[in-house]
Amino acid sequence: MNSNCLDELELPRILALTATLAVSEPGAERVLRLTPSSHAGEVAERLEATGEMVCFLEKEGRFEFSGLTALDEPLAILARDGAALTLAELREVFGVAGCILRLRRRLSALPAAEGDTPSAWPVLRGRAVLFPDFSDFERLRAKLLDADGGLRDDASDELARIRRALAGRREDIARKALSILRSDPSLFQDATVVQRGDRTCLPVKAEHKGRIPGILHERSQTGATFFVEPLAIVEMNNELASLRDEETEEIARILREATAFIAARRSEIIDGQEAAILLDLLQALGLFARRTEGVRPRIANQDGSRRIELRRARHPLLDERLAPLRRRAFGEEEERGKRRVVPVDVEFDPTTRVLVLTGPNAGGKTATLKIIGLSAAMAQCGLFIPADEGSTLPVFDRIITHVGDAQDLLADLSSFSSYMARLGEMLPSVGPASLVLLDELGSATDPDEGGALAVAILEQVAAAGGIAVVTTHLGFVKSYAAQNSGFAVAAMEFDTSSGTPTFRVLPGVTGRSFALSLAERAGMSDEVLQRARSLLGEGWVARERAEAALERARTELEAEKLAAAAARREREEEREQLASERKSLVEASRRDRLSFRREMDRLKRVVDEVLARGIAELKERIPELAGASQKSLDREANRLRAGILSEARAAAVAVESGLPSHSLVRPSLKVGDRVRLEGVGSVGILRSIGGSKGRSASIEVSGKTMHVEISSLVGVESSSEVSGTPRSGHASYQGSRAEDSVPAEINLIGKNVEESIDLLDDYLDRALLAGRPEVRVIHGYGTGKLRAGVTEYLRKHRAVVSTRPGESNEGGGGATVVKLDA
Repeated sequence: MNSNCLDELELPRILALTATLAVSEPGAERVLRLTPSSHAGEVAERLEATGEMVCFLEKEGRFEFSGLTALDEPLAILARDGAALTLAELREVFGVAGCILRLRRRLSALPAAEGDTPSAWPVLRGRAVLFPDFSDFERLRAKLLDADGGLRDDASDELARIRRALAGRREDIARKALSILRSDPSLFQDATVVQRGDRTCLPVKAEHKGRIPGILHERSQTGATFFVEPLAIVEMNNELASLRDEETEEIARILREATAFIAARRSEIIDGQEAAILLDLLQALGLFARRTEGVRPRIANQDGSRRIELRRARHPLLDERLAPLRRRAFGEEEERGKRRVVPVDVEFDPTTRVLVLTGPNAGGKTATLKIIGLSAAMAQCGLFIPADEGSTLPVFDRIITHVGDAQDLLADLSSFSSYMARLGEMLPSVGPASLVLLDELGSATDPDEGGALAVAILEQVAAAGGIAVVTTHLGFVKSYAAQNSGFAVAAMEFDTSSGTPTFRVLPGVTGRSFALSLAERAGMSDEVLQRARSLLGEGWVARERAEAALERARTELEAEKLAAAAARREREEEREQLASERKSLVEASRRDRLSFRREMDRLKRVVDEVLARGIAELKERIPELAGASQKSLDREANRLRAGILSEARAAAVAVESGLPSHSLVRPSLKVGDRVRLEGVGSVGILRSIGGSKGRSASIEVSGKTMHVEISSLVGVESSSEVSGTPRSGHASYQGSRAEDSVPAEINLIGKNVEESIDLLDDYLDRALLAGRPEVRVIHGYGTGKLRAGVTEYLRKHRAVVSTRPGESNEGGGGATVVKLDA
């Protein structure tokens, strides 16, 4: 693609912003060298890779590229036989190899595809093979270099020997020099051993220079000090120099050997470095996408269409989210970076070849033109575009632009002439995959001739199959575009109430230039404005009124469309809510029916079981009751009736409480049974069973009444009588067996009001069924709250005839005697 056209779209500046996000210098340079691809398949692959990197950055974090540098000089040395890298160059090579190895390990650790399960990171995982295994370089580096990058003393046995000898000789020289200094300190400027070149010297005072035999190396600038190498250490210095030469030779040998080892894999270093640079580039693209909240555009060419649709597209150089990057890349002033960018929507009907953008000056026409071209160029480079999901772009093989003033003073060309010269060069290359972006086409000349020429140019672009977007104020071009197929017109919206543009694109609207309105807002005098209107004539005034009325109608229609859409959304939400509520009600009803059916089935089974046991007991006692009096038979009938009603009532409560079926009845325990409290050795008599859920019981142990959970009781086998009532030895029912099997009193002391009322309610039912005419309720004194609750309950009970406080032998005010309608 033409680089001048990409410059006009400011693609290089976008790449410069992206390059600031690369980690390495080679990665940043490669970003700057990106060019749009004209192959739809390659563009799709680039965008796929960027999309995967965006996800990877979000979930796995960034890749690390430390050590990745350009290796131009070291690679050139490696290509020459017998050449050796310097220690600094060796460090650079090891740095790049280490970076490649780390990237290889991280990419190889990503999950690969298994069977029918695809890899989560197919693009990145597939790149692992591009990174050579430099584990042997890592071992060589550890052998040769220390933590600071210097050559280790033990890089070779010979080097270790030489450096030990060097250290020893330096100590000998230092010891000898210090002994000379201390022999007569007055001869020296100070007690310091100094180095001149590679020789150890002493600072001798000028007046004593002849008293220290040796070699004079240097004199101070003041002439007060002579630096003398004493004869006593000359030979030692010579030996030291010889050892240094040996060290240099051994280091050179080590570097030649390491260079030869590395040179054998030079091509792998080049390939691995290229793979690392491309990964750094890809990461920069992913980071840029995240910074701009960019999206991956759909590629229209892949479905055979040439559709352009940009949803809320933004120009990166105006987007406030990129202000920090622009300051880093271009030194942009902070205030300028706070400008709010206005997103634009642009949509091409697939049959449209030419879009004519109209509207006022500074209304956003040129910015919109650039956004279209820049979005296409960015996508074809593999960059996500700053827009919303659903944006669609074709892939263009060339983008032709003319944006801004092209006046060429050196060539003696006017703006119009330069414009036409450039178009004359570019138009013959327009084809079906071309995008042509022309700013102010037909301007800077006679409006009639300029308009006709503009239409002819646009017709040629359309005939060649290309897509063109142009901006213009020319009425001839606007009218032609509004009336001819393959052409479309859109206007940049202008808020007449505030006199400012809104930067919104209005499809199908032939916009006005608002030149007079803008001039008025800029401060032009009323006299000039009125004269301009009179010169334009009534035709212009009528057209302005008609266009204003058309815009008002469009605004009203758009408002109605928005209201209709809102109402439609509201109806959809209501419909969805009603459907959800209906579904919930149906499901709740189904669950209730199933639950009710299950509970009734359980209750029926329990009642059937109770009746079966009652009938069985009655059959067993027929011989016993054959000679009984009518009073005894009535009493037995009442006992059986009370037992069945009590168990049925307890079963219903248990069913309502969701208890398991095996807990509904306890045929082994009945009032009057001998029972033992689990965990306690004492045996007592079960006096009552009750409570709102049939779970509480009272037992009498050693003359004292205890209230416990019935589940904590265990029956005690015995054939003895209880409280003077013969035990039948067969299963009976919960509830009272006869009048004397129901205690004459109930003790509520220690219970709260709610629990006491439950126990009392159950107790009175059993007392009534047993035929007791009078009972005693023991509630104690306490705070009086329990007594008040019991009194209020008894007052409302239908079977209570009267109540009175207990006598002194009945518990006094701590008890209430109740007369029942038995």
